[in-house]
Amino acid sequence: MDFQGKMREVHGYIREFSEENPKLGTMLDRNLDDAERDKDAFLGQNISEFITNMKWEAFARKWFVDEDSVTYAVQNNVHGQLPNASVSRDFHRDSEYRESVPDPIRKPNAGSQMIQELEKAIEEEILPL
Repeated sequence: MDFQGKMREVHGYIREFSEENPKLGTMLDRNLDDAERDKDAFLGQNISEFITNMKWEAFARKWFVDEDSVTYAVQNNVHGQLPNASVSRDFHRDSEYRESVPDPIRKPNAGSQMIQELEKAIEEEILPL
């Protein structure tokens, strides 16, 4: 399949995904636009892996955590449980989060909610594989 064909396929996946989660769909669309501008970064990648990576990047942006920490947690989870969740929580950049979010969650609750959300995403998206 040529580059344009792959892009149409991915745009289709994003449209379907956006029906259930418009906010995340918009973020995925933004990342796909980046891929279209730099097709060398996209070519040769598995589409489902590309979309999964975009989801984790969106999660990292939402919670102001390092993408590498999210990737580590996702790749090293055991039956949906995060490796050393307290360390992952420490990577949350609280001051940036508070400045950027209209109604930020208090720090102890934000960390707990972030971990719960990541565990749920792993349970729904990684464990079924």
